[in-house]
Amino acid sequence: MKRQGQLILGIILIIIIAVFSILNVTPVPINFGFVTVRWPLVIVLLGAVFIGALLMFLLTTVTHFQKRRQDKQQPDQPATKLEPETVKQHNRRITGAVAEQNKAAQTTQDQNEKDDRK
Repeated sequence: MKRQGQLILGIILIIIIAVFSILNVTPVPINFGFVTVRWPLVIVLLGAVFIGALLMFLLTTVTHFQKRRQDKQQPDQPATKLEPETVKQHNRRITGAVAEQNKAAQTTQDQNEKDDRK
C-alpha cells in the first residue's frame, strides 16, 4: 500500500512539473557578467532548484562526516556500575510484581471457571 501511495504521488509530481514546464517556456535573458544568454524560464528555475539541492546535500554530507569524526575522537562513556545490593532490590521488586500479576490472573481464571459452571 505504501508503494502505491508513492507511485501516485510520483505521477502527480510529474504531471505538475510537465504543466509547469509548458507554462514557462518564454526565453529570458541570463547575464553571467561576461556573456548574456537567453534560456527558457523553466530551465533557469529547474537549474536553480537543482543547484540549491546539490549545495544542501554537500553541506549536510560535510556536517555528517564532521560529526562522525568528532564521535570517533571522544572516548565512549563507561556505563555506570550498579551496586550488588541495588541489583538485588531491583530483582525482588520485579519478582514481586510478576507474582502479583500471576496471582491476579489465576484469581480471574478461577472466577471465570466458576461462572461457566453455573
